[in-house]
Amino acid sequence: MKQKHIGQLILVFLMVAGALFYGRSTLYTREICPMGMIYIPGGDFFTGTSEKEFLYLVKLCDMTVGGCYESWFKNEMPKRIAHVDSFCIDRYEFPNRAGRQPQSRMTWYDAQNICAGAGKRLCREVEWERACAGQAENVWSYGYRYVQNQCNINSETLETSGSNEKCRSIDGVMDMNGNLAEWVADSYGNVSSLGEYERLRILKGGSYRDRSIFSRCNSVDLRSPEDRHVEFGVRCCHSGEIIGYENEPPGGGVGGRRENVPDIDISSE
Repeated sequence: MKQKHIGQLILVFLMVAGALFYGRSTLYTREICPMGMIYIPGGDFFTGTSEKEFLYLVKLCDMTVGGCYESWFKNEMPKRIAHVDSFCIDRYEFPNRAGRQPQSRMTWYDAQNICAGAGKRLCREVEWERACAGQAENVWSYGYRYVQNQCNINSETLETSGSNEKCRSIDGVMDMNGNLAEWVADSYGNVSSLGEYERLRILKGGSYRDRSIFSRCNSVDLRSPEDRHVEFGVRCCHSGEIIGYENEPPGGGVGGRRENVPDIDISSE
């Protein structure tokens, strides 16, 4: 009887300890991120496109879309290790409200001002990719293989935020592939066809009108910061504020890499 009583006490202790630990993790996330944002743990992850993947993507693009340029995919190279500090990202595209139509027709300057006005900032490209691909380094936010109609891709209309419940990352960020192409903070130097130097800005995730090959997490769309289009929008980031807990929420660290496996299956399109 005495052993049974001790066992019951140990079980109660473990249950209370577990509740305190998970309660702390939940509180930690809430305190770090403003309301409506998702906490993304920092760490190292693989980003970009390898030479083998690049050759496959060019071939696949010619087969499924036609008239493709190598430069569309060279901007993703090389495959490399990137580091991000912990950060927060909007769950939905601006105005970050489920069931609301995301705001479109934004220039890069509009997007920058909108995020600043909300007390946030534009995401860096590596932050955006980390939130999209997750630690599993998925090709699309929801997984490694393309699933037709999982996100608002290759369609005719913009949809309200969260309409596609399965179009979510492992961390719970919604609509990162398709719907609106999203401006990020990074710039890219380029020499125009006229031989003039120009600084372009980057859009991520593709839009509802794009084919799936252009809506991957590491796709890069270079545009003038003054370009305004019905397909362009934004989601904002925030650096968060560490408040001193010992334990971060689970999820930090280096993800596993799929070594040169360019078998991106979009044959269902």
